[in-house]
Amino acid sequence: MLSEILQQRRSVRKYLTKEPPKEWLEDLINCGRTAPSPSNSQPVRVRQIVSEKARKELQSAMVRQKDHLISTITAQNGSKRVRNYIRVYYRYSEFMFTAPWLILIGVTDAGAGFKDHLVAAGLHPAKSRSSTDEDITVGLFVSAMLLRATELGIGSCILTAPLVFLALEKNLTMFHDLTPKCFVTFGYAAKTPAIPPRFELAKIFKSY
Repeated sequence: MLSEILQQRRSVRKYLTKEPPKEWLEDLINCGRTAPSPSNSQPVRVRQIVSEKARKELQSAMVRQKDHLISTITAQNGSKRVRNYIRVYYRYSEFMFTAPWLILIGVTDAGAGFKDHLVAAGLHPAKSRSSTDEDITVGLFVSAMLLRATELGIGSCILTAPLVFLALEKNLTMFHDLTPKCFVTFGYAAKTPAIPPRFELAKIFKSY
């Protein structure tokens, strides 16, 4: 059963306007809450971007940064290829503003972890500290949400490119009490994409 759900999940970027039952969103989040986290710190926080005002605020911020990036690289006579990347990745993200459910996933300060204690004791270089633990925790949380969504017949898509466009936006209300990690969209699929190709097992697995 789980194997079938894993095979069925797609990144859906076109949704029907019909919204899934509201109680299903709480169901998805409850599934995410079962994910493990370091020392059971549970740092993941979920924000639903519902109001038209909030969505427009978010979209305006992304447009400002997209235009800033393009104007900057143009003024520097920079690579046309990079300019195209900027435009393409912005276009790939635009659908999120019309998705039935637009969700922001972030983390709060979970307190000092193992590496932090080593850094404080002078046993580990501070510059090598990273957000790996947070990213793994978010990945597990989101994965549980996506699998439950697929089981319920809801399409989904994870987006990280918008955070590049929003990197300089510090005043967005939705970011005030968390560090954003990704956006996730949910809704009934208007179009079901084909199964994406996967590497053969031999390419990704080795024994030592």
